[in-house]
Amino acid sequence: MPEWLENHDYKPPLNTLDCPWQTGVGTDLDFFGWHQANPVQGERFNAVMQGVASEWKTPMDLYPVQERLIDGFEGGVLVVDVGGGLGHDLQRIIDRDPVPAAQYILQDFAEIVAAAPVKEPITTMAHDFFTDQPVQGQYKDIQNCGELMLTRC
Repeated sequence: MPEWLENHDYKPPLNTLDCPWQTGVGTDLDFFGWHQANPVQGERFNAVMQGVASEWKTPMDLYPVQERLIDGFEGGVLVVDVGGGLGHDLQRIIDRDPVPAAQYILQDFAEIVAAAPVKEPITTMAHDFFTDQPVQGQYKDIQNCGELMLTRC
């Protein structure tokens, strides 16, 4: 990282294809592309994220769930977990505050959601979160910003 910072006048990265990641790993691929091209490492990354996430508080642990999400909910999509990996956070949300009429959507790259061990009421959707969100409607958008920032570059 010191080398990358020095070469970029100590400015923050603005491009996922020109980050300390590329210098450190010796690749032209972004973080996710590299893991897709190296499936064994991708599986290891997913396993670590699942283990680490089991110890994290989810946004739902800090959010007034009943007041902001459940009260007045009439059915349809309740939560879209964008970049949700194997679905561990989404399952924790459902386990903590189940809502019978709710639909939960897990989004990540196609290779990731194909391996996600999810069951109803979770549905999976291949999606690159650097592109426009395909699910539109009245659902609530809750992001774990720390996790999103960690994996952006």
